[in-house]
Amino acid sequence: MREHPGCVPLVKEHKEIIDNAYETLKSKYPNAVAGYSPNIDEEMGIYMDPEWPEENGQLVSMEWLKYWVDYALENCKTPVNYNS
Repeated sequence: MREHPGCVPLVKEHKEIIDNAYETLKSKYPNAVAGYSPNIDEEMGIYMDPEWPEENGQLVSMEWLKYWVDYALENCKTPVNYNS
C-alpha cells in the first residue's frame, strides 16, 4: 500500500500477482515449510533463530495473504485490502 493507513479495492490482477509470487517462492525454495521459528525473542517480539530458514516465514506470510485475497474476491461484495 502506498498510504498508511489505507484501503485499496482488490481486483483479479492482485490475485494473479500474488499467485505468481507464491509459485515463484515455492519454486525457489521447494523444501520450505510454512511456519515461524519456534524460538521467539519475547522482549523484541520477533522470531529469532539463525538455524530457521527465512523462507519458511516468508512462505507462511505469503500463504496468509493468498488465502485472504482469494477469500475476499470469492466471498465479498466489495473486496478490499485495508491496513490501519
